[in-house]
Amino acid sequence: MLAAVALTVFVAGCDSGDGRPSDEAWGVVWEVQRDSVPAAGGFIDRGEDLCGELVGDLRSARKDLLPTPIEALDGPVDAWLSHAESIAFDCPTDDPDRLRGRLHELDVLAAEVDAGLVADGVTSGDSSSTGATTTTT
Repeated sequence: MLAAVALTVFVAGCDSGDGRPSDEAWGVVWEVQRDSVPAAGGFIDRGEDLCGELVGDLRSARKDLLPTPIEALDGPVDAWLSHAESIAFDCPTDDPDRLRGRLHELDVLAAEVDAGLVADGVTSGDSSSTGATTTTT
């Protein structure tokens, strides 16, 4: 939670003048939020506690992630946030296959955002996906 507050302060100070954050500042926040969604094993191990924390963190992150540095990413980031919140809210830890499928969908949305960042020159393309499908239990 403290990291989220620090990131909010950091991003607030990095407005590019058009109401959108700078590429660099926003990229840091995106990477932290993208990587905060654990793989299926993390959901299964921590269950409702993790889900409750994640819902709150993602809802708080919305103001730091929207708007994005480029208008074309607003929709994909909103879709990623909505899907991540839905997963955390539903907390489908009793069905690991369903959970893995939903996390895979989240990775696809994250890849769309990352590809947009690369296309705009915000990142070099070496960013990692969420942990959603990289680790399974």
